[in-house]
Amino acid sequence: MKLSFGANLAFLRNQAHHSQEELAEHLQVSRQTISKWELGQTLPDIRSCLLIAELYRVSLDDLVNYRTTDSLLSLPNEGQHFFGLETVDSNGQICLPKEALNLLQLNPGEKLAVLMDENIKPLGVALVPEKALDNLDS
Repeated sequence: MKLSFGANLAFLRNQAHHSQEELAEHLQVSRQTISKWELGQTLPDIRSCLLIAELYRVSLDDLVNYRTTDSLLSLPNEGQHFFGLETVDSNGQICLPKEALNLLQLNPGEKLAVLMDENIKPLGVALVPEKALDNLDS
């Protein structure tokens, strides 16, 4: 499996408008080290990975493994998730990935509220567990 670390680091650094030199100073490494990481010639130690993930507010797993070519989206910020593309079947149904169900703490038979706001572009859908709607009244 080819790691995406170098491409992800370059993307995050450029998105934050940091030069290789600025990032190197923050991590207390040389600019050449940053360049080698981005080119995939070497990999950083775990301490540096943790500092980078914290600086750019991404998970360590996404920093190392996330592939923008697989998802059509840029790296998610920490706490945000992209579970992949799901297919809508002929009945208009989708199957939520197990990881999403776990985060939502949903069990079979529980209900989801399907929310949409046509004023927000691009148009999307939010799924909210029914039990979470009770908290909106408080």
